[in-house]
Amino acid sequence: MDARKKYEKIRKKYKLPKLEELEDMFAFKLAKDSENDLYDICKGILESIDFSKEILENILFLHEGSPPSNIYEANFIETRECFRIYRKIMELKWKYVKTYFDSNEKNLAEFINESYKSWNGKIKKYLIDISERMEKAWKNYKEKDKKNNQTYLG
Repeated sequence: MDARKKYEKIRKKYKLPKLEELEDMFAFKLAKDSENDLYDICKGILESIDFSKEILENILFLHEGSPPSNIYEANFIETRECFRIYRKIMELKWKYVKTYFDSNEKNLAEFINESYKSWNGKIKKYLIDISERMEKAWKNYKEKDKKNNQTYLG
C-alpha cells in the first residue's frame, strides 16, 4: 500500500496532522514507497529539530573558536527567550531518542503530535522572528569607530 494512504489511516486513528501540513511545517517529503511511514516522518521532523538546535547553539553558547558572525549575533538576541525555545527543541530531540529506541506505532504518533503542536506553537514563530531580527540587525548594523571592535572570549 502507498505510504501516503497508509499514513491517512493511521492519522485518523491517532488524530495526527495532515501529511501535507507536516511536510510544509518540517520541510520534508514522505516517499510514496516508504517502508515505515511514521518512522520516516519522525526522521523528517528530527532534521528540522537538529537544524534549529544548531542555529540556536551557535549564538547561545559562544566559545573561543566561535565565528565572528556568532559573536555579533549573540548581541542581537534576548538570551533568556532564546534559551526557552532551545530547551523546548532539546525536549523534542530527547523525545525522539526515546521514541527511536521504543518505536512502536503509538510512540511514533505521540512524537509526531507533540512535535507538531510545539512547532506550530512557539517554536516556529520564534525561529521566524529571530531570523527576521538577525536579517534586520545585519542590514542596519553600524560599524563602531574603534579600529578593533572584536569581543575577547579568552
